[in-house]
Amino acid sequence: MIGLAQNALSQSSMSLLNKAKAEFIIGNYTNTIKLCNKSLKKNPLLKETNFYLGLSYFNIKDSANSLRCFKNEIKNNKEDYRPFMYVAKLTSTNYQSAIANIESAIALQPNNFLVYLEKGNINYYYKKFEGAITNYKKVISLRPNLDDAYYQLGFCSLNLKDSVSACNYWNNINELDDYPQYEFIETICKKTL
Repeated sequence: MIGLAQNALSQSSMSLLNKAKAEFIIGNYTNTIKLCNKSLKKNPLLKETNFYLGLSYFNIKDSANSLRCFKNEIKNNKEDYRPFMYVAKLTSTNYQSAIANIESAIALQPNNFLVYLEKGNINYYYKKFEGAITNYKKVISLRPNLDDAYYQLGFCSLNLKDSVSACNYWNNINELDDYPQYEFIETICKKTL
């Protein structure tokens, strides 16, 4: 009898989570937060509830609540790489914490280009350009046509005073004019190549 009651409770919390996901998709983060909180009251261990709650707070720029929710999701669901990525983003002012979290995400998804892109961004933020280059090259090995990786590789190379390599990376970008510094890049590459 207890198993049936827990199953009914779980289904109810799952139904609320599914409604929350639908609200999230259409950008209604306030309703997502309300539905996730209701779901958590019914079943505080339901996987993904804290994740969508954290995403909603992230999208309304409430970093403290977002971080709290992602950390709770990690406690309940150590198999999902996504909360580790967001904790890395939210703790990017602490290099060791950000790297530790992104390394956890990489351990869970070693063939996912997004985790390497985020690790590259963290290294770039801390001006660890050689490390960033390694990560962006890994992104390209997994997703050869990802313009963002070439864009970042170009800036890493430029920061390392290698404008030839920078321009070679930027020449791989299909739609360079979609990027905000495209005129700057064109000027450098005209002078360099």
